[in-house]
Amino acid sequence: MNDTTLKHWKEIRKPAIITRIGQALMKSIGIKPDLSKLMLQGIGYINLGMYKDAIKIYVQAVRLDPDNAEIYYKLGNAYSKMELFNSAVHAYKLAISKQSKYTDALYNLSITYNKIGMISESIEMTRRVISVNPNMINAYTNLASLYGKEDMHKEAIEPLKKVLSLRPQSAEARYRLALTYVELYDRNSAMKEYELLKKLSPKMAAGLHSLITR
Repeated sequence: MNDTTLKHWKEIRKPAIITRIGQALMKSIGIKPDLSKLMLQGIGYINLGMYKDAIKIYVQAVRLDPDNAEIYYKLGNAYSKMELFNSAVHAYKLAISKQSKYTDALYNLSITYNKIGMISESIEMTRRVISVNPNMINAYTNLASLYGKEDMHKEAIEPLKKVLSLRPQSAEARYRLALTYVELYDRNSAMKEYELLKKLSPKMAAGLHSLITR
């Protein structure tokens, strides 16, 4: 981690006993920290593009509720917006450690892995997303793209077919499936997808035909 990243996490990882003592003290004298207010502030800063301020808010929120998966997830999103990807990965992992089937955190972790070139880890995490939510179209689309990056075109076929089973009218998925067959030199299968694509998007089909027949 770089110096900036370490600074952020040093703030978060102050001894847990201090946080618990502070919470106990506030409870004993009747003070209830308004966590929901902090969360709303964080969302507001994110919407305004004030990501550094959002990070500060979510760090405060973590101190108030260190077992809250949503806070770590939102903190990860803020880090990602600032392209502090190592910190984002760490935050998403903490969210998942608190809530193992947190689909959004799992998915965003897979996307962040992809951004920093950790393709194998991204593939593994995307598969995990699918195991938790087998109807998440974006996960299948992402998985197919990752396989394509690794020249694993045969493996990309199944997730693209799954997208089409969930969304039969997706011209983009049909087009990408045809291109995958082209990469595999399976002209017959590519032509079948081309014929189906013509009904969905003649314009996309026209461009595809030249790629199949070249």
